[in-house]
Amino acid sequence: MSNYAIIENGIVVNTAVAEADFANSQGWVQLQGNAGIGWEYDGNAFKNPNALTEQELLALKAKSLREQRNQLLKEEVDVLNPLRWESMNAQLQDSWRTYRQALLDVPQQQNFPETVVWPVKPQ
Repeated sequence: MSNYAIIENGIVVNTAVAEADFANSQGWVQLQGNAGIGWEYDGNAFKNPNALTEQELLALKAKSLREQRNQLLKEEVDVLNPLRWESMNAQLQDSWRTYRQALLDVPQQQNFPETVVWPVKPQ
């Protein structure tokens, strides 16, 4: 006995446990993986219609990384008040400028959003 999909118009409309001979005589297809009702079947493989495409996953990852970058800008860079800024020497100010620009440039890094090299915050 195995699990089978009952398919209509390329969509799994029901599942059943049956002997192979009976299932085959009904035109049922043996289920693969965690496929279930509502999944699409193209004659070879099952596909979850709710699964995100690779492009959608990358877009979500990029959005999340931009939000993380924005949070770093807000919490680490934008909080530098004018008095603290003026008390820094020119080299440290340049380090903060470089750090801020590097954060802004994160989405332009090669292979973004698959890989990200986060800049190091000045001390």
